[in-house]
Amino acid sequence: MFTPKTLFLTSAAFLGGLLLPAAVAVVHAQGVESNRIYACVRPTIFNAPNIRIVPPDTECRHQETLLSWPKDFPSSGTSTLICVACEVEDLLSRANVSSFVGVNLDSLHVATSDLRNADFSGASLIKAVINSNNMDNVNFSGANLTEARLKNSGLSGSNFTGANVAGASFRNSGLQQVNFTGANLQGTNLFNTALIETNFTNANLTGALNVNTANRENPIWSNTTCPDGTNSDANGNTCEGHLIP
Repeated sequence: MFTPKTLFLTSAAFLGGLLLPAAVAVVHAQGVESNRIYACVRPTIFNAPNIRIVPPDTECRHQETLLSWPKDFPSSGTSTLICVACEVEDLLSRANVSSFVGVNLDSLHVATSDLRNADFSGASLIKAVINSNNMDNVNFSGANLTEARLKNSGLSGSNFTGANVAGASFRNSGLQQVNFTGANLQGTNLFNTALIETNFTNANLTGALNVNTANRENPIWSNTTCPDGTNSDANGNTCEGHLIP
């Protein structure tokens, strides 16, 4: 059986159905070619696929589509990229890049992967879906993560200095000692996050949602625009009491 590490699809959009690149075949019967990877794919309401790598002779479940593609199917650093249970080296290979620095990875979908110590500085990750991942000590400085979803993930020690994470969601994620210095967090959802020694120096949290639900232990408020639009320096060097837009 093929492992999830081999999974990738490029230039695919999942909205009301499946739009597939020419190299990916829609398989209506059981496949048997040994030089191909087979997967059962089901679209979700978030336009990101639910994917299972399966043996060649598998019949997919109801509402799933059986797809296959060559093992050497090329990918592109500028196309939508899906990577499930991969590591940094796997994702670099799938994106066909030597570094994520400054790379366009808009609509990237990564799940249950180990991305510790990766460098996404200056990258474009607009509407990326990066859920249930280990992302400790990742460098997102200067990156554009507008409307990205980084939920259910560990992000301890990660660097978002100067990043744009407006409208993003960090629901249920650990943000211990994360550096948001100078970051734009307008409208960002911080529901049930761990804000432990999290640095919000010069950050803009105007309209940030659910900050009051976070586990807040010694976050750094310094010249921070609080969710209600006030400045932490004018609030006794804190955003406590000003966490609701």
